[in-house]
Amino acid sequence: MNKWKFVGGNIAIDFVNSIGGRNEKGIDNYTIRDEKLNSYEDIVNWAEEIGIVSTVFSKKLIAAASENSKEANKVFERAKLLREALYRIFRHTIEEKKPLTEDIEILNKECSIARGHQELNFSLNKFFWDFKFGDQYLDIILWNVALSAAELLTSERLFRLKRCAGEDCGWLFLDMSKNQSRQWCDMKDCGNFEKVRRFREKQRI
Repeated sequence: MNKWKFVGGNIAIDFVNSIGGRNEKGIDNYTIRDEKLNSYEDIVNWAEEIGIVSTVFSKKLIAAASENSKEANKVFERAKLLREALYRIFRHTIEEKKPLTEDIEILNKECSIARGHQELNFSLNKFFWDFKFGDQYLDIILWNVALSAAELLTSERLFRLKRCAGEDCGWLFLDMSKNQSRQWCDMKDCGNFEKVRRFREKQRI
């Protein structure tokens, strides 16, 4: 069984979903269930699965991290900090509330670092932004996540952002359905679980 599931419709959202679930008592008060990012290597594995880095480059990153474990641990801590800041920003957005200033600052800091490594390139008759690649940049995965989040937050797709209706799930996703009727992160999981729960409740009546 694959460790990762990508149902968010956006890199940053899928990064936020790199857990089993979140048990919410409030937007800013929740506990994480089944943490899946437990090391820098897990972050690289996630990035390879979603397609941010190639298999060859992921091996280079892991090798570089083993040679500089102190820096890799710092990137790991930054990744967890960014992930939870993004979750709270997205949740406040869904509830049409103002995000916390400190969370926006975390995202802005990561975006600033990412943009500092961008360069304008030209190929196939068009210009495009790309990153200065190198396995010495252990935080390159965070660049993609941060800029993906910023792009979403400033796009017209933001109103499609939703939270799964599954009990104690907390996963987020972009509802791209025509009538915006999607309720679940994955019908096979939370959707079917809710169907079973409702059926059992009817049986008790």
